[in-house]
Amino acid sequence: MVSVQPGQTSKAATFVALISGSCGIIESASRSLLPLSCPDEDIGSAIGILGTFGYGSSAVATAIYVAILTSKLKSILPAKIESAALKAGLPSSSLESLLVNYSTNMTAVPGITPEIMKSVGIAVEQGYADSFRYVWYAGIALGACSIISAFFIHNYSELMVSEVSRKMMLSAKEVHPEESTSENDGVFSPNDSKG
Repeated sequence: MVSVQPGQTSKAATFVALISGSCGIIESASRSLLPLSCPDEDIGSAIGILGTFGYGSSAVATAIYVAILTSKLKSILPAKIESAALKAGLPSSSLESLLVNYSTNMTAVPGITPEIMKSVGIAVEQGYADSFRYVWYAGIALGACSIISAFFIHNYSELMVSEVSRKMMLSAKEVHPEESTSENDGVFSPNDSKG
C-alpha cells in the first residue's frame, strides 16, 4: 500500500483484498485454536476475552493510525496545495484563502481559474497519498511485531486428538445396549428406534 499513488485503483483494491484475506485467516485460526488452550467449561469466557482484546487492540491501532494521518496531513497537504497553486498561476496573496476554502468552495478564492482548481485537486490527492504512506509504515511495524510474536506461539499438535468433550448424539450401544451387535455399533439415528 505504500507504493499506491492517486489513480491506481486496481493496485489499491488488490492490496486491500490480500490484506483482508490474511486478516481473516488470522482471526479464524485464533478462534479455532482457542478452545484447545483451555478447559471445556471456560471456552465461552475465553472466546469473550479474545473478542474483547481483539476489539480493544483494533481501537488502539485505529487511534494510532488516525493520529499519524492527521499529523502528516497538517504538514504535507498545505505545502502540496501551495506549490501546485503557485505553479499554476495563483497570486500569492490568495494562498491563505485557498487553504481555507480548498475543500469547500474554491470558487470563492480571488484569482482562481479552472486550471488552478484542477492543479490543486491533483495536489490534494497526492498530499493524501503521501500522508497515508506513513500510516502504512506504522502498519509494517505492527506486522513485524506480529511475525516475531508468532515464533512464540504454543505448538498445538499434541492437542489435535479425537477426543469429543460433548456428544451431540448417543451411540446405538448407549441407547439399546441389549440390541447392540457388531453390525450395529455405529451412531444412533431416529430410524434405529422404529420397529
